[in-house]
Amino acid sequence: MPTTVKAIQRLTGGVNSIAGYLPWASILLAPFHALTSKTCLSKADIDDLLPYWDSLTTALCDVKNLYEPRPGEPLTLRVNAAEAGVGAVLLAHPSGSEDDVAVVAYWFKAFAGAQGRRHPGFREAWGLLGATRHFYSYLDGAVNLRIE
Repeated sequence: MPTTVKAIQRLTGGVNSIAGYLPWASILLAPFHALTSKTCLSKADIDDLLPYWDSLTTALCDVKNLYEPRPGEPLTLRVNAAEAGVGAVLLAHPSGSEDDVAVVAYWFKAFAGAQGRRHPGFREAWGLLGATRHFYSYLDGAVNLRIE
């Protein structure tokens, strides 16, 4: 549970990097976004966030909307980086069409301290490396892989 404004900014930045593929993410992040304009959080603010935190963590851990790709199915790894963190989405193309995508898995990592202030190229490369390590079991042996 984030207890500082900076931690909430890192959380929302990390989830926003994959929110394009998770339609419910912006709704669940709304209470967190509302607090990012404050200078510091009170105990009441943190207590008010607890139910929203539970909903967000439950939704991020829920796998019922994820797709299980067939062996050899074309995969796309999309990485997005910002000052707050990096995120990656592993997508499958069930019908073989580039427009038809299904989310296989997602990953995000919030930056701490000076990491987010580094060069954008570093952040993208770091995100690609972290995503490749995280999704290695899917990527190992995948012939049709396009990294964007």
